[in-house]
Amino acid sequence: MTQLQADALAMNHLRWAAGIAVRMTGRRMQDDAISAAYVGLVVAARKFNVARDCQFRTFSFSWIRGAVRRELRRARPCGYSFVMDVPGGDPLVMDPPEKSPGPADVVGLEDDRRLVRRLVGQLEPREAEVLRLLYGLDGNEPLTGEEVGCRLKVTRQMVALLHQRALRRLRCGWLAATNARTPTVA
Repeated sequence: MTQLQADALAMNHLRWAAGIAVRMTGRRMQDDAISAAYVGLVVAARKFNVARDCQFRTFSFSWIRGAVRRELRRARPCGYSFVMDVPGGDPLVMDPPEKSPGPADVVGLEDDRRLVRRLVGQLEPREAEVLRLLYGLDGNEPLTGEEVGCRLKVTRQMVALLHQRALRRLRCGWLAATNARTPTVA
């Protein structure tokens, strides 16, 4: 496949790649995620081999998801700003356009951090360890699923399963805890 054909193939699947990025990120960092999805799509189009018995969407899906995940890991939160590692340059710090956080906001953020630590502590030990390693919750650099699998001596698929299960339990605990904190209006 020529580069021109690969680019045409990628152009025909731009909306599909953007949809994957939006589903992965929700409302946060959509533009960056969509850009990363496009990069993953172009890489997949250039590596795609028509002679193989595989559809292009099936082949490119993992390339797109991988590119979006790398972008989401690259843009890591730092307090109320976002610090983004820019390839070949200094990190870019973007402050939100809103006013600076007041004391109530800072206390609320610290309450949320305590709640997350408490909820992670209530998970099964393997699930909690997977979250700590994948997200770097102990202050260490986040690891990939494969690196976590090597460290815990399980497959990457088992890491993904433990990750999904842990996030599901965290969501349930978070909703229960935040609903209990929210005062009801009579």
